[in-house]
Amino acid sequence: MREEMAEMARRVGFGDKLREETRERDGDDAAPDLAAETTGAPDAAAKGPKKAGPVARLVIILFLLLWLALWSYGIHEAWSAASDLFEQSEWEAFDYAMLAFFAVWLTGALIGWAFGVVILFVMLFGKEVERSPEEQAARWKRKLARRRSKDTA
Repeated sequence: MREEMAEMARRVGFGDKLREETRERDGDDAAPDLAAETTGAPDAAAKGPKKAGPVARLVIILFLLLWLALWSYGIHEAWSAASDLFEQSEWEAFDYAMLAFFAVWLTGALIGWAFGVVILFVMLFGKEVERSPEEQAARWKRKLARRRSKDTA
């Protein structure tokens, strides 16, 4: 049974004779690491970023819509709590601390909300969120070529 599995693994490129002989001679623990032997596999970083398909894009858009709706509700509730606190007539040290907390939290929440809206628009209009360096370089070259052609005209 073990030989059959080893043969199947060799057929699909996951093993070789040297590895199997080392395993049989020295035991399973002394076998070389599988990752070191798979030199035929293409490097993931060399292929560039993986682009999301239409289903993944739809899931991301739906998640962002839900996230932004809940985040907007949280911002609204924090704003109303801060405004209720601000309208009090007698202030204590705790009230100042809470007002400072709300100011910091609302600032961060609004920045996060704006980031979510930007990502949502990028996903809705079909552009990639991350561009590879090659894509960015090509984009800059096209921009520079357009600028040069406008300058010479």
